[in-house]
Amino acid sequence: MLTAKQLVCAGYDRMHGRYADWAARDTTRRQHYLMRAARMGLLKPGDALDLGCGTGRHVTASLAEAGFRVTGLDLSARSLDVARQELPSVQFLEGDMASVNFPAGSFDLVTAFYSIIHLPREEHGEVLRRVAHWLRPGGGLIASLGTSCGDAYEEDWLGVPMYWSSWDHRTNRRLITDAGLEILADSVETTLEDDQPVAFQWVIAYKR
Repeated sequence: MLTAKQLVCAGYDRMHGRYADWAARDTTRRQHYLMRAARMGLLKPGDALDLGCGTGRHVTASLAEAGFRVTGLDLSARSLDVARQELPSVQFLEGDMASVNFPAGSFDLVTAFYSIIHLPREEHGEVLRRVAHWLRPGGGLIASLGTSCGDAYEEDWLGVPMYWSSWDHRTNRRLITDAGLEILADSVETTLEDDQPVAFQWVIAYKR
């Protein structure tokens, strides 16, 4: 039987192309929060890490175009094969954000859009502590988190089994501040995914 992470990895290996096309139908919130972070002074070109970068189409490419030296990290080898072909100037790494190691102060910006939600929620706090460790002073985190406070499995999501996990809004805030980050923006927004309402918590935070 596959673990939750193995299930996620296998799923994206199989349907990375479908996901890239499906997610491209609405990138409004990703771009909105990137622009909000820019107005806060957090998108000055430097070193950026995109956690759960997938094929790189939706966020990694935008960061590269903005002048960042970007590192993309993902579990899915097949997604990364596509990313390397489409964005040869970006460094892509295969790995688990809950266990990968980067030196302290490696990045000016970390993005995590729809990616932390694929980890067991017991690991979310550790990931946020790692992010704080990797950020330089003044560096920022832009992330979307779930708010359903539990685990969820679906047998057929874009044609594959899939797994998600999250805490509630208040716990997410506590995990972020306990990690040593200061929250600058925090909003729970509901979107329609295939006509079903889904709530995500969008956060911009920075390291003093």
